[in-house]
Amino acid sequence: MFPDDLLEFFKLLNQDQTIYEFVAKPTYRYCLSKENCTHCARYKIKKDGEQPPPGLTPDGQKVDIADSIVQRKIALEE
Repeated sequence: MFPDDLLEFFKLLNQDQTIYEFVAKPTYRYCLSKENCTHCARYKIKKDGEQPPPGLTPDGQKVDIADSIVQRKIALEE
């Protein structure tokens, strides 16, 4: 999905509480939940045999990951 920015993404994930919570909350709510995993937006699309678009979160939000990383880099460097 974003192989060139993956290392930067993980670096930011560990450095920034907001980014960590953005990733961790849906992971626990959907991906790691026996009760909610079938309610995940990405799961529903895959179940229909399609590929979810990049940046689609489990709760159905669309996030431009590359743009978010770039914006966060700027904030970290300032």
